[in-house]
Amino acid sequence: MKILISGITMAAAGTERSFLTYAESLDCENNEITLLLAEKSGALLPYVPDGIKTEEMKSGGALFTMNGKNAKSVLLREFVLRHPLCALKAARYLPLYIRNRGFAAMRIWLCAMRSLPPFDGEYDEAVAYWGDKTMFFVADKVRAKKKTAWLHFEYDYPPREDALYGEYFEKFDSIVCVSRRSVEMLREKFPHIAGRFTHLENETNESLVRQLGEAPCPEMETAAVKLLTVGRVNPVKGYDIALPAVVNLINAGYNIKWYIVGACDDFGYKAELEREAERHGVRERLIFIGETDNPYRFMRACDIYLQPSRSESYGLALREASVFGKTTVCTDIPSAAHAKKCFICEKTSDSVFKSLKKILDAQIKEQFLE
Repeated sequence: MKILISGITMAAAGTERSFLTYAESLDCENNEITLLLAEKSGALLPYVPDGIKTEEMKSGGALFTMNGKNAKSVLLREFVLRHPLCALKAARYLPLYIRNRGFAAMRIWLCAMRSLPPFDGEYDEAVAYWGDKTMFFVADKVRAKKKTAWLHFEYDYPPREDALYGEYFEKFDSIVCVSRRSVEMLREKFPHIAGRFTHLENETNESLVRQLGEAPCPEMETAAVKLLTVGRVNPVKGYDIALPAVVNLINAGYNIKWYIVGACDDFGYKAELEREAERHGVRERLIFIGETDNPYRFMRACDIYLQPSRSESYGLALREASVFGKTTVCTDIPSAAHAKKCFICEKTSDSVFKSLKKILDAQIKEQFLE
């Protein structure tokens, strides 16, 4: 069989780490498997199995990797200047931009993607593994007898346009959700294709996680209590919810440093967090590590793992941190069911504060008794 898997990059993020586990289940000996990336880059690229051929999109890859900082320049270069007539048609969505920025942005992006040429070849199966943008690409630009989409996000956060997504869901034979909640919601929203939505949780390669976690972590050599969050810097991850809790704990005398490991895809949000930390005099206690090919060494070295997300389709990092036996604090996300020593809190700063304080007080008491 000829199988095409559509991706974006191999950055060290949850979807990419999940893909590596998924790739291990593929029969590379008896199938011709191609991983098509928008950009052939990322810290995890060397870990793609040798039996999978990796290619890069010949054009338009920047549309898939753009962020809030470069979106205007990318759209200008890749869409407006190359396809002015198509761009003119996309302008009809500008009034919608005023009413619903998210809906309009996706419609405009979709117009830009549709201007790309079809991908060469015909496949027995095409898998859109990286979520909605790859789903749109596979639906419109890939010829395949069977098409499967993976959704690594909660469908309703942020809100999505049912008319648009329903149109594309119908183009797929199967839509795999890593969240059971999303399956139930989508079956209710789209009852005529309810049977196409299935649930399959992300898996963790625990032996590999432990092996990579043995690497040294000099960044965390400190006497302070080390909090860790692994995730992209984006409001959905809830860093602004947890920051006041961390500030209050430091002001109460707890010696804490909070490490955040992950790429930034919202630089304005990061700047706000840094300004808030500076305002409270704790800027040196908030450490942005950035993207790394090995977040597991940080998980092994931390004292408490914190996941204050507003929404997670699954929350793979939390489950990975629990491999090292770490005490974890998180909002009510699906992977909490698999985490050991897990404190589930509400999506409020006060609830995060109380959970962390309870753990810290217990640890101090335990050390005193020893």
